[in-house]
Amino acid sequence: MISYIKTTSAAKNVLALLDVIRFIHQKGWAPATSTNFSFRVEEFPDIIFVSRSGVDKSLITAEDFIPLTLEGKALQESLDLPSSEALLHLAIYKSTQNTQAVLHTHSKAATILSIIFNKKKLLELQGFELLKGLNGINTHHAQVTVPIFDNTQNMPELAQKFTQWLENHPSTWGILIEGHGFYTWGNSVADAKKHLEVFEFLFDCLLTLQVYGNS
Repeated sequence: MISYIKTTSAAKNVLALLDVIRFIHQKGWAPATSTNFSFRVEEFPDIIFVSRSGVDKSLITAEDFIPLTLEGKALQESLDLPSSEALLHLAIYKSTQNTQAVLHTHSKAATILSIIFNKKKLLELQGFELLKGLNGINTHHAQVTVPIFDNTQNMPELAQKFTQWLENHPSTWGILIEGHGFYTWGNSVADAKKHLEVFEFLFDCLLTLQVYGNS
């Protein structure tokens, strides 16, 4: 990672992402050593930098990001391994336009809702003013669909499901995995953070509605 950040905007991006990860950890959306994150920069459009496996996100540093090709090949020899879910990040980058950062979190609300709505395989959000915080949405009447995929340790299979969904639903900004967590992304690190905050607020609202029987 270090050889790439010395002379490119990767240095700026990784610092911005580290700030976001600290924010996520403080929110309790990255318990233990869970979650994973990635970014890319214009200088290297065919490379993504993905967080390595097993890192406590309160202690993560720039050196904890591993550069990979879009085919998932590591560009630097290292004893550290990228997150086992790197294939899911790659599927998002390859199936969306202009994505520059991907965030994978494990909030309580997202995890519970992914179980509650798993039979439907979809979580639908409508009528919330904050939906306008998602790119391309300009009215609270919009209906935003978040797909829910079954949890599996078969990452190539899950990555293929991501790819198929995103190719058929290009306006998607988030994906849930049952009992696992949430993926969102954006055209910059700040954009991805904005989307994460929108979704997490709405997940909290929807979960509260479920508890009080008003859904």
